[in-house]
Amino acid sequence: MRLATKGTETENLFEILVNESPVGLYIIQDGKFCYVNPAFQSTTGYGEDELMGRDALDLVVPQDSETVRENDIKMLKGGLTLPYQFRVTHKDGSIKWITESVVPIWYWGRRATLGYFVDITDRKQAEEALQAEKNKLQSLIDAMEETITIQDTEFNIIYQNEPSRIASAGDHVGEKCYRVYEGKESICEGCPVKKAFKDGKSHTVERMRVLSSGEVTFWENTANPIRDAEGRVVACLEIARNITERKKMEEALKESKERYKELADSITDIFFAMDKNLRYTYWNKASEILTGIRAEDALGKSLREIFPDTPETRNAEKVYRDVLTKRQPQTFVNDFDINGRHYVFEISAYPSRGGISVFVRDITESKWAEEAIKQAAEEWRRTFDSISDAISIHDRDFRIQQANKAFADIFNISPDQIIGKHCYELHKGKKPRSGCPHQQTLTTGKPAATEFYESLLGKYLLESTSPICNENGEVVGTVHITRDITEQKQQNEQLMMADRLASIGELAAGAAHELNNPLTSIIGFSQLLMEKDTPDYIRKNLALICSEAQRAANVTSNLLTFARKHRPVKQLTQINDIIEDVLKLRAYGHKSNRIEVERHLAPDLPEIMVDCFQMEQVFLNIVINAEYFMTEAHKRGILTITTKKQNGTVRISIADDGPGIPPENLNRIFDPFFTSKEAGKGTGLGLSICHGIVAEHGGQIYARSQPGKGATIIIELPINGSDHIESML
Repeated sequence: MRLATKGTETENLFEILVNESPVGLYIIQDGKFCYVNPAFQSTTGYGEDELMGRDALDLVVPQDSETVRENDIKMLKGGLTLPYQFRVTHKDGSIKWITESVVPIWYWGRRATLGYFVDITDRKQAEEALQAEKNKLQSLIDAMEETITIQDTEFNIIYQNEPSRIASAGDHVGEKCYRVYEGKESICEGCPVKKAFKDGKSHTVERMRVLSSGEVTFWENTANPIRDAEGRVVACLEIARNITERKKMEEALKESKERYKELADSITDIFFAMDKNLRYTYWNKASEILTGIRAEDALGKSLREIFPDTPETRNAEKVYRDVLTKRQPQTFVNDFDINGRHYVFEISAYPSRGGISVFVRDITESKWAEEAIKQAAEEWRRTFDSISDAISIHDRDFRIQQANKAFADIFNISPDQIIGKHCYELHKGKKPRSGCPHQQTLTTGKPAATEFYESLLGKYLLESTSPICNENGEVVGTVHITRDITEQKQQNEQLMMADRLASIGELAAGAAHELNNPLTSIIGFSQLLMEKDTPDYIRKNLALICSEAQRAANVTSNLLTFARKHRPVKQLTQINDIIEDVLKLRAYGHKSNRIEVERHLAPDLPEIMVDCFQMEQVFLNIVINAEYFMTEAHKRGILTITTKKQNGTVRISIADDGPGIPPENLNRIFDPFFTSKEAGKGTGLGLSICHGIVAEHGGQIYARSQPGKGATIIIELPINGSDHIESML
């Protein structure tokens, strides 16, 4: 369909304009379409024959119909309206966001409405994605344990996260931070925020704070300056973590405040035409508004006569010449600085009669939006991965949506391998385990925590969850914080074991002394009777009595050794030599039981003060234990002995490839009389005696094991403990 224009040249020019324009153009009379250009048809999905005579409001989403009517009324009263936004339904059923302007015209002698609109669906989706990222970051920040505030240069609070509001008993935005948190009328000299404002650097201090409840707490406060685009410090981010009951320092969480620019309500569309010599033959109103150059000043001039000779100008000129030569349309993106402002344009050039037609779309703000989204996502990811605690975000279906590096490191895989998996799959389960904190939080809407042993990793984990709610307050997922507490558990177990052994040692010492006296009498009298002239069968019985009494005396001697009542005789000794002596003693047993010994003995070990015979007993007991369990498990084995100097100690590890020690027995193996051997094959005193000897030497002994992967006994003896040892002799 052709517009009613006069003059062949003008008619051709406008025909090019309306038919090749990326902007949707239409004319409505009596509320029905009487003209639509190709761009309009493409945007709506309907052909010209489907639109002609159709009610214009049929395409508008019902909820936006009133908006369209109001703008039509404004147009009829005042002429050209400002661009406004509404939604239309595409032929395929999808919803498109449109920005539109309308103006009254006379068409074929009757009053009509001329409208143009642009599809801004992509921009709307970009805005929604940007807001979603912002909401996710805010949920994460509010789910943290740390309190976060942002203060301006006058120490006024301009932002608080949820933990900060709880800690300060309310929202204190606009108030002075030192009044809220310190109860003072001026900022203190040690304040990290004050230091950050002074030198523009980050500062961390530990401070005492009395909460509104009266509780005295200790906090680690980190202040980070926030700069504007010109590098000036305009605010300060302060992160405070409660370290009253914590033993480890956690890395401070830094929040990056992203400033998002509002996208334009409409896109400025420019159209101009050029002849084969690339001189302007048409220059529309939008070109005048953007550049400030009137059409009469532009017509007849070339690109370089209007714009500075820059690489961008030369690039545009090259593309225009390619379009003239190849007669093929081209679309490209180019940067321009116009009237002191930087623009990014999407430029579409089409061959036309006698030259080219060019449509220019300002995509500057769309580019800014893309960069803002990328930067927000990148900043969020860097912040997420910088947290030392293992953090993950799970949806209601137990699927992991996000996971930071610390979380992935616990399971020895990369974060990309975790995303989308059910959380219980990481534990090799087919459904959530009993007591799952995620399930509890989904049910109650409140934080939950649980401690469990992860057998696949050989670690104890403490997992806590906090709810993530949507705008309606419904729990849509949880934030998980997972901590590896294995070392803490092992330390607690070692402390309990040491205390238990000390108590049992005192009991054993008393019992041994009480038994020694009657045993001495039995041995002495039985020996005297054997010296007399007695029948052979009586002599044999006396010999048996004496032998059994001697065996009982050896047990009491071992009990005394365990109880540390016998002081060792110590001298400077090379530990490697003692180990080699023990291996010589067991060489035959190793050969007959097909046990291979691997030595990793450090040649540069210093000599240390030990009782050679007692340390030989320690190593012999451990080696014999290892031999027994390897032989019982698979009739052969590999015994690995390693020595090295480490942190002021000589560290000896004796490892076997036997069945390992069950977790429930790991904290009991040094208990007196505890044994996992069959009846008659062990007294349960061997490792208890080893523990007593090592403790007497100022060292420590402990075990590491995973079921099915063998066991390792580790002994650490002090290098610089000679003075301490000599004082005990």
